Amino acid sequence: MNLHARRSRRQFIERALATIGTLGLARVFGQIKIRDGSQIDPDALKKLRGQLKGGVIIPRDAGYEAARRVYFWNPDTERRPALVVRCAGADDVRYAVEFAHKQGLEVAVRGGGHSLMGWGTSNGLVIDMGGLNRVAISPTRRTARVDAGVLSGEVMRAAGRYGLAPVLGQCPGVGAAGVTLGGGLGWLSGLHGASCDNLTFRSYGYRGRPSPV
Repeated sequence: MNLHARRSRRQFIERALATIGTLGLARVFGQIKIRDGSQIDPDALKKLRGQLKGGVIIPRDAGYEAARRVYFWNPDTERRPALVVRCAGADDVRYAVEFAHKQGLEVAVRGGGHSLMGWGTSNGLVIDMGGLNRVAISPTRRTARVDAGVLSGEVMRAAGRYGLAPVLGQCPGVGAAGVTLGGGLGWLSGLHGASCDNLTFRSYGYRGRPSPV
């Protein structure tokens, strides 16, 4: 893969994750070990904390056990992330991706936490999108602009106020972004197709500059 392709792919991932609370930051002492035996330098982690509007959870923090788990458990979902980044804005996603790239960490993106296969967790860095949870409904256009951490049930409730129904999966606890990017079959699929068939694209460059689709 050439350099241009790698950059384009990286930019696509960063934009897609942030379709678009500030949390307290725990103090760090020493280094964090990753399961493969490597370590994260405290200075690199300190820099990441200073960049984020959201927060970082590491294994020694009190909320770590809850932060690392997804709603379904099987042996494949039993992971112990080196850190969980809870994003409070689009830039937090970018900083997390850059940090993972520099540290050589496996990345998992969590849009809702509902994952039978454990796609929302990893032994490296988990990007938790739960803080990006805005839904904007346009009743005239019959469209919804949905942040990457919104659950399907939240979209359903917002749309229902206008007598509308989103073409999403059956389970309200699934992340709307994840089910759409995964195809998405639900109660209305027989009439309106999969969730991905109802996705509209509006392309932006970095920091809002227009770019071609």
